[in-house]
Amino acid sequence: MDAVSALLRAAIRIAGATAAIVAYDDDHRPVAFTGCSQGAAANALRDGAGAYIDCRTPVTPMTLVLLDSARPTSGDAALMALANELGHAVLESAAVFDGELAALAASIETLADPVAVFHPPAAGEEVARFACVNGAFERLFGYTSRDLVGLTEDLLYLETTSMDNVMHMRDRLAVGEPVRGILELQTRESMPVWIEMTARVAFHKNDQPTYYVSTLRDITARKEFEAAVAAEKQRLSVTLKAIGDAVITALPDGRIDFINAAAQRLLNVAFSEAYGMPLRSIVDLRDEQDAPCEIVLDPAGDVRGEGLLYGPERNTQIAFVSSPMCGVLAPRSPFGYVIVLRDVTAQVRLTRRLAYEASHDSLTRLPNRRRFEEMIEGALTSAQHGSAVHTIAFIDLDHFKQVNDSFGHETGDRMLRDVAHRMSLNVRGNDILARLGGDEFALLLHECTPANAERVVEKIRQSVESLPVVYQGTTIVLSASIGIAPLDRNSESAAAVLAQADKACYEAKARNGGAKRS
Repeated sequence: MDAVSALLRAAIRIAGATAAIVAYDDDHRPVAFTGCSQGAAANALRDGAGAYIDCRTPVTPMTLVLLDSARPTSGDAALMALANELGHAVLESAAVFDGELAALAASIETLADPVAVFHPPAAGEEVARFACVNGAFERLFGYTSRDLVGLTEDLLYLETTSMDNVMHMRDRLAVGEPVRGILELQTRESMPVWIEMTARVAFHKNDQPTYYVSTLRDITARKEFEAAVAAEKQRLSVTLKAIGDAVITALPDGRIDFINAAAQRLLNVAFSEAYGMPLRSIVDLRDEQDAPCEIVLDPAGDVRGEGLLYGPERNTQIAFVSSPMCGVLAPRSPFGYVIVLRDVTAQVRLTRRLAYEASHDSLTRLPNRRRFEEMIEGALTSAQHGSAVHTIAFIDLDHFKQVNDSFGHETGDRMLRDVAHRMSLNVRGNDILARLGGDEFALLLHECTPANAERVVEKIRQSVESLPVVYQGTTIVLSASIGIAPLDRNSESAAAVLAQADKACYEAKARNGGAKRS
């Protein structure tokens, strides 16, 4: 009985188990088993059945699994020592035997991985010849030991098999060194299969090489997956390069993994300069107060925001969205992030311009009626929640319609711009002068009582009347009627205060002589 089988049965006996399995840690595949079939062992590992004991083999991590153990195994020193011995026995089973081919064949038959035993090259030859293979090898390649004995491994090679790897492995084995490599081989039905091969030299007691023992692992699925991932990555790369928006992919720790051409142009950085750098060091966004505006990488979902990107030629308004990239098996553990940057400078400017035009008079560039009413509402709110008193002034130019009728609208428009400029020179920085329409203006005096507002209103009246206009020999001296109304906590509404000021203006207008001519 070989060492691996003996140790497996010893483990069953000590634990009172029904079966013992040694499995690779990386893919949970059975490498050796007793008391069950290979299929049952694979199912048990898939379902997580049994008690698990680490074999403590650092190079090739393995675990001993005991099914239906009759007693607790956790912390059992005897089983832990036996598991360690089992792991090393599995690793060395291909190199330690009693020198008889039959014993070696029996030893490898218990292994779940395909194993082939070769006679070293005879004198004058460079290629080893098959001595025997185990059942797993037969199932994978379709050849039995009887089919292969005396033949070379060349029948397994394809045109695409890397002969450089083959020659490297032969050279290492020729000097007695173990070797590992990846080869593309073919089955008896000419089906390609990718193999990870580990080969060792089995020595006799006199230190002479007696056999080459190769353990094979079918990694076809892994290679196909890698090829699919590479193809998908290539398609993604081509797609991202063609996208007009700037796209960056980052690793979970925030380091840049990819940056497309649009992002390179936007950020004025080459791919080689950005690769591996922290995202924040390449994308330095700022808010309106020049404080850092960091792009947040949130595994929970998309994060959107905007920031200002300073550049040598112009400042660019950037809208960004960062999205986690998660796998199907780990939807809450992103393996990276996609960050899309879009230059929205033109859109922001357009939005601001439209907002400005919607709230300002196009002729005088003063706030319009809608904007002024919004400001009155704000002032009313502050007055109702405090002791502040504001004043609203309603300003109407006397007989201005006659100016338009006599001299035309172009002259009238020029006069309105001049009047607006003159009045604004007499307004405090926190006060609001607006054009309500036609020849009507309004003024919001913040924290100013009606008594104090009288002095401001008088200055405005004088500024209007000090603006004579000469047109075709005729001098026009404008005058203005102004009415005021308080805005305080007792005010009913903004509209009511404005109506009160309008009424006061109407009363003042009745006392005003209108436009003068000479």
